[in-house]
Amino acid sequence: MQLMPEAAQDPDVSDPFDPGQNVQAGAKYLKQLPDRYEGDVAEALAAYNARASTADQAGGIPDISERPAA
Repeated sequence: MQLMPEAAQDPDVSDPFDPGQNVQAGAKYLKQLPDRYEGDVAEALAAYNARASTADQAGGIPDISERPAA
């Protein structure tokens, strides 16, 4: 997992580069998202992928290309 700033602020994370803390905090964050998005799995996963603040700003799934730049 890669902890974004929102998930890295978890009080249990003292070192976001520690694999155990990283996975624990990432899983905890991912578990919270379906409640935040009222069970909408697609929106919850989009928020995990693009940041919750980005999904909130977009009002749903943000239009972000997943293709790497050529």
